[in-house]
Amino acid sequence: MPPGVYDYVLDRLLYMLSYYEYDNQYGWGYLFYCSEIDNLETFDILYGDVWLEVLVDDYVVNFDGTTCAFCITDSGDDYFAILGDALMRNFYNIHDADNF
Repeated sequence: MPPGVYDYVLDRLLYMLSYYEYDNQYGWGYLFYCSEIDNLETFDILYGDVWLEVLVDDYVVNFDGTTCAFCITDSGDDYFAILGDALMRNFYNIHDADNF
């Protein structure tokens, strides 16, 4: 992910929420009320030459019906962020270790 894109996406998502707080205890990043899920939008990412639609259900984890968090993690590297299983569960994946 090019420098600044993770911050841009996160800033856009946080802007859609009326309240959020940063979780320093468990490492989930920003927590927010699940009642605000309907305020969030899908977004697209370019992977190679294919655009992938990332649905709200793909990037939000609902802990208890009240508290939610984003499943997008800053890797600490300017060039990528981690979407992981939350994104991959909706796409067919082929892992070719021989041509990695």
